[in-house]
Amino acid sequence: MKIRLGKAKPDEQKLWDAEVAPRLTGDEGKDRLMIQEWIGANNFRPSVMYDGNTVVRKDKIVNEFKCLLKQGTLSRMTDHFYNFLTLDAGSIAHFDKKGWIATYNNDVDWLCDFFLSNEFGRDIVSHQPGWKTDCIEIGKELLTLVKAHKRKSGTPDVRDRQAAVHANAGKVLLNQFGW
Repeated sequence: MKIRLGKAKPDEQKLWDAEVAPRLTGDEGKDRLMIQEWIGANNFRPSVMYDGNTVVRKDKIVNEFKCLLKQGTLSRMTDHFYNFLTLDAGSIAHFDKKGWIATYNNDVDWLCDFFLSNEFGRDIVSHQPGWKTDCIEIGKELLTLVKAHKRKSGTPDVRDRQAAVHANAGKVLLNQFGW
């Protein structure tokens, strides 16, 4: 196992060395969950790479999704959330964050449908490899929030939006590159 902290200050490195390093087991699935919990509880800023893959901070992703649900649009999506979508949730980049938002019609209901059936046709939990337990935990919580939102709002079935997402992706190409 190879752990690397990105941009850690000396005091952050000391805290990591004292509190986390001794608890690492070498079982990536277990370690990722422990690290994820510790990062959130300690508001740890540096990124943590476990064998070359970032451990994703659950509280930031879930809290931002809750905010997006309240807003109803995606226009205030952070780069952190966009990176989660493209690196961990089964989406291509759609050129950039603006392109992703345009492809998904700047609509939180379309984002909900994406979580239920991503661009590879799988929900965001079943899309994850077994070792990526941090993203599995995030996905479970997001799917719970999506199901509650859909019950409350009565939004259309996910299949109704998949063709529109595909069409919007073509429009983004046209707008950005004149194709």
